[in-house]
Amino acid sequence: MAHVPNFLIIGAAKSGTTSIYNALLQHPQIFMSRTKEPHYFSYAGQSVEFKGPGDDITINQMVVTARQQYEALFAQAGNRPAIGEASTMYLYTPDAPANIYQHYPAIKLIAVLRNPVDRAYSAFQHMRRDGREPYADFLQAVNEQDKRKAAGWSPIFYYHDMGLYSQQLQRYFARFTPQQMLILLHEEIREQWPKTLATICRFLEVDIPTTPLDIQEHNKSGIPKNMGWHQFLRRSHPLKTLAKPFVPEHLRKTMTTKLINRNLAVAPPMRAEERVLLSAHYRDDILCLQEMLKRDLSHWLHN
Repeated sequence: MAHVPNFLIIGAAKSGTTSIYNALLQHPQIFMSRTKEPHYFSYAGQSVEFKGPGDDITINQMVVTARQQYEALFAQAGNRPAIGEASTMYLYTPDAPANIYQHYPAIKLIAVLRNPVDRAYSAFQHMRRDGREPYADFLQAVNEQDKRKAAGWSPIFYYHDMGLYSQQLQRYFARFTPQQMLILLHEEIREQWPKTLATICRFLEVDIPTTPLDIQEHNKSGIPKNMGWHQFLRRSHPLKTLAKPFVPEHLRKTMTTKLINRNLAVAPPMRAEERVLLSAHYRDDILCLQEMLKRDLSHWLHN
């Protein structure tokens, strides 16, 4: 019997999805695809050739575009009742909701939303950290968005538009019932993880662990103290491949995350004028989102 996903983590990028993914990997009743971000429903059947800095060794290699290859990601799910994956492009890409619905109309969806201003700055610092963002000035990079779209850069560089959540979620609510959607806030993960984990487990209809699953800050933004060491830890390497049979997956991920984070210096904070400008840009979308979700997001408007 072929195994297929019955839940997806759809985004948003830089909002805590990697931390949730790695925590759920530890749950005995949950199977997560070992390829975290296959992005199948965003780019199914397409030739993915983004042209931004580093796209050739990241998203272009990561994306799964063939149905058979995608379903093979879940072949080892066994009898676990919850089967899923986490692709942050699903929230942003317009075709993803319809593609998901066409294949799995009863699927459950988890979205994690972060203050869009903070999300944009975190994405910028992430790309600076990995040596992919050519501009040192945040607003200059934000203002390059249209040029980057025209040049075929991947959406991770669209710092502004990736945070327009109400527009993105509307495409999902047009197809899926509210009961199929779990919307979480980034601050809930950081400040109330045990409670948030219980909410996720109830949504997925699995047991709530008696001991909370470990959650670390993954994909942390910052400035690498040693870029060569950072790239070794972030990318595949023959030595790391040799170690795989001898070190459990969760332990490998935990060790790698700790080493990456220790090699990062704190990134400079966003300038006040940058925050004010971007907050004004996002205001209307946040108000729409607040009404859509029936949740108080005033703290996003007045930070």
